[in-house]
Amino acid sequence: MATKPTETAPSFLQVYTQVRRDRMKHSFLRQINACVDWRGIRTLLNKKYTKTQNAVGNPAYDALLMFKILLLETWYGLSDYEVEERINDSLLFSEFLGLDLGYPSPDHSTISRFRSELTRLGIMDKLLRELNKQFKKHGISRIDQGAIVDASIVDSPYAPDTVALPALIEKSELSSGVSVLADKGYCSKKNSEYLAGHGLVDGIMLKAIRGKTLSESQKAFNRVISKTRCLIERTFGSIRRWFLGGRCRYRGLERTHTQNILEAMAYNLKRMPGLLVLQAAK
Repeated sequence: MATKPTETAPSFLQVYTQVRRDRMKHSFLRQINACVDWRGIRTLLNKKYTKTQNAVGNPAYDALLMFKILLLETWYGLSDYEVEERINDSLLFSEFLGLDLGYPSPDHSTISRFRSELTRLGIMDKLLRELNKQFKKHGISRIDQGAIVDASIVDSPYAPDTVALPALIEKSELSSGVSVLADKGYCSKKNSEYLAGHGLVDGIMLKAIRGKTLSESQKAFNRVISKTRCLIERTFGSIRRWFLGGRCRYRGLERTHTQNILEAMAYNLKRMPGLLVLQAAK
């Protein structure tokens, strides 16, 4: 099935707008495209996602292009309607997507269906792992030394979402002997027994109970855990500030999970250029 071209020889419009393009050479989106090898993401998408024509029979858009649109929505806090307008109006967005200026943006309904299909396929975690390989490849990420667990309150117009510690641990696929650090909200006999039963080191901060305060040694233990856990708390704070995170944009746990994974990928990618500069300066 034919797809709309994303990598072609320069069109007349691209040549005509080259001066404006040259002024964008230090843009954040150009830096991302220069840092990331998208081939793994494209391969995974093409393996799982089946392109279809729209209702009037026009060829489908490239799956990687559609995935990048979801990242643009996250970075800039845009709705499906708003990102469609920005793509049609922005040279920078079109260049990031690899969309020829002679072609219009996918419409909002196409974007919505693509996101829903990724959710249905259940491949968001695989996409995150594939993208994280880029960080390991560049030597700017190591996630094999332990795990930090935290919870962030997410405003939902529909119903509150809750996540148990075992579900988080199972998704992380941690090796025996790894330390799991978590805040007081996870302090329970059940969670401690779960970690012990799976050969994991219990790093859950201790919580005082009614009529019994924490001892000095217990307070010292909490301080040690807190110094490390602050790293993940800053991550949640940055997602809220940068991407207007902290609220459910869609209905249902699965769709909200898709949103959360997109926010995690957007956060990692936003930091990637700066981390590479710091690494090169060492």
